Amino acid sequence: MNLTPLLALCAIQGQAPVDWTEQTLTGGITLSAPVKLALSSSKPQGPDLSRSDLWMGSKANCVFIVSIAEMKDPAKLSTPTALSGVATGIFQKPGMVILGDKDLVLQGWPGIAVTGVSSTGGAAATRIFRCGDLVVTVGVSFPVSGPRPPEVDRFLDSLHLPITGALTNTGTEMKRFPLGNSGISVLMPGEPTLHDVPISTAAGQQTLHGYLSQYGMRSYLVGYIDMPKSPTDADLQQARDIVAGQFVKPLQGKITAPKDFVSGPDHGFSFEFTTEGRLKGKFLVYLHKSQIIYVLEMAPRAYDYAKQVDRFLLSVEFK
Repeated sequence: MNLTPLLALCAIQGQAPVDWTEQTLTGGITLSAPVKLALSSSKPQGPDLSRSDLWMGSKANCVFIVSIAEMKDPAKLSTPTALSGVATGIFQKPGMVILGDKDLVLQGWPGIAVTGVSSTGGAAATRIFRCGDLVVTVGVSFPVSGPRPPEVDRFLDSLHLPITGALTNTGTEMKRFPLGNSGISVLMPGEPTLHDVPISTAAGQQTLHGYLSQYGMRSYLVGYIDMPKSPTDADLQQARDIVAGQFVKPLQGKITAPKDFVSGPDHGFSFEFTTEGRLKGKFLVYLHKSQIIYVLEMAPRAYDYAKQVDRFLLSVEFK
């Protein structure tokens, strides 16, 4: 093949042709990159990991990164926890804005794609997969001053995992979990963790028992307050003010689409909100017997979650 025309074109554009090579990394994982990736570190990045290999290389204003983390006990670390742990570690930083969050499947293994930009003018495109006892992350950072470099998607698309999984559908499988001994259960992507928050109410200091589950950059929260007596509409209004002041305001959020909510004998309100950090969410707050119930789902604005969020919000059941 005569390469003279190609070389001449590259010379005109002021750049040399880039050779892409397939490279084999830890555990037989392969991908193609325009630069030789070097092993930067093998230090575990968390107590649940026995090894964390970090491979890096840079070319043409792009930094190419591959992280291969091996879990000590895969049975104890759920896929939602593994994926959200990596995603939040990368993107939940001051000045970082999430542009997109998408579910993926690669060779039968679940994953997510997350894209964000920072206040310093950099962008990052990342894909994270749970593959057996490994969590594999591939990413590229690049400047946002121009169009997205074609090298970004070529690198991300080239990832090949060493074994095949059984998953066929994208997204998390929602399962029903009980919330402690409260008698409440709800559909969530993974086993929720308890976060107790002190709340000042007209009836005095109370505790909001909040149960949180995450999948990628998405958060699912169900909480309740056990009131000393049957709550009134005044308590409900105060609960709404608590949501606006303690949940939405710190995120610099704007409340939209307020509506009344009725489910059998239970009643309250729902609203949606958006934030300056390009997040969106939907809240339900309602009265159930002697409890005030809070239900929240939050995700990046670019994530199309309409059907899934309603399924979650309306999945709360009481014994």
